[in-house]
Amino acid sequence: MGDTGSPQAECDRFFEAAQAAIDTQRFDDAEAALLEAAGAAARCGPRDPRNAVAMHHLGIVHGARARFGDAERALVAAVAAWERSVGPDDPHVCASVNALGHVLALAERHEEALAQFGRCLAIWERVRGPAHLVVAACLHNVATQHAALGRHETAVPLFERALAIDESARGKDHPGSADTLEVYAESLAALGREAAALAVSGRAAALRAAAS
Repeated sequence: MGDTGSPQAECDRFFEAAQAAIDTQRFDDAEAALLEAAGAAARCGPRDPRNAVAMHHLGIVHGARARFGDAERALVAAVAAWERSVGPDDPHVCASVNALGHVLALAERHEEALAQFGRCLAIWERVRGPAHLVVAACLHNVATQHAALGRHETAVPLFERALAIDESARGKDHPGSADTLEVYAESLAALGREAAALAVSGRAAALRAAAS
């Protein structure tokens, strides 16, 4: 049996309490438990992954409460903790990098968000190969940031590649493709390709209707 008085066990108990609070949307309690978990994790040593887990979930809780500055700081700390624990190119880093990208995108800091999403894309392409569904999700995120910056000619082929992976893995009628189809249609319209945009947006609407 493990040492129930160790900082590792203490940290894990706080994680359990935080998850129970998150599940019932008691975000004050979740934040308090995660801060306690972070304190316990710090006593586990700088390379213990609990440091990263605590800061990642704290960032998610801050984001859920629209406290984006706090979320960014926590997620930056989570990324640094993952890098200390597993190295900068390990896929464990990607969850926090991806979450940080979304926070930056919400703040309309699209170039910075693009850098985070691009980092995830490079890691997952290396680890999973170029045709994995997680790569499609990364391509969607990268393309969306290019579109937000007005770079629709760059965004369109990235959306198309993401859709090709989705369709190969899940079929053309999977509702999970609708999000990418919608933003793809917007980029096509921005480039003056109205007929193509209408066809793509119609396909997205049909997928959503079928799923409802």
